[in-house]
Amino acid sequence: MFIGLALISSLACKPSAASTEAGAAPATAQATAPAGGASGSSGGSYTIERRYVLGGPGGWDLLSLDPEANRLYIARATRVLVMNTLDGSIAGTIPDTQGVHGIALARDLGKGLTSNGRAVTVTVFDLASLKTLG
Repeated sequence: MFIGLALISSLACKPSAASTEAGAAPATAQATAPAGGASGSSGGSYTIERRYVLGGPGGWDLLSLDPEANRLYIARATRVLVMNTLDGSIAGTIPDTQGVHGIALARDLGKGLTSNGRAVTVTVFDLASLKTLG
C-alpha cells in the first residue's frame, strides 16, 4: 500500500473549501493514502490517516522520507527536524543548518546531507545517530 507524507501549514490534503484550514497551527505533518488502496495510482482521492502538530520556531522547506527507517526529515530554517513516521514522535534534530533547504539521504553510505543556503554550506550527518560528521 502506498503511504505518502505531507507537511502542511494552512493547506489540507485536497485543495477544496471543505478541506482548507484557515489559520491553522504552525506546521503539521499528516500521513495520507489513496482511497481504495491503489498503489502509486494518480488521480485518486486521498484520506488523512494521521496528523501531527510539529510546533517550534521557523518555517519549513523540503521534506525527505526514509521509509526503511520510518523517518521523515523536515527542513526547518536553522535545523532539520526528524520525525518517526510510525507514531509522530521526534526522533532527533540536526542542529546548525542555517537556511536549510533540503536533505539528501545516502542509505548505502549511512549518511545524510543538508544544503544550508544561508550559510552556503553542506552538513553531513550519520543516519543512525543523527550526529553531524566532520
